[in-house]
Amino acid sequence: EPPSEEEVRDSQRYLTGSFVTHLQTLDNLAERLTQLALYRLPDDFFERHLERVVSTGAEDVLDLARKHLHPERAVVVAVGPAEELAPQLEDLGALTLHRPLEEDPA
Repeated sequence: EPPSEEEVRDSQRYLTGSFVTHLQTLDNLAERLTQLALYRLPDDFFERHLERVVSTGAEDVLDLARKHLHPERAVVVAVGPAEELAPQLEDLGALTLHRPLEEDPA
């Protein structure tokens, strides 16, 4: 199901509000310029970024999730006491348990 309008708005506010903080240092700016070169993005990619964020709606998010997220291939990693976690995870599918190696007492 798509995210709620409130979730979309909250995400848009966060992404647009935090965008300029990622350009405040020379290191941040160099990182953005590296991304442009590395991924062969157009020179105005970051200038248009905020427009794209604001124009993205709940259905756009749902379409992208359907395209890129595949729950049938998901892997859940849980760290903690196996006897407590295993019953909570058994409905998710096959369970593989890894125990830490015993430390060498020497």
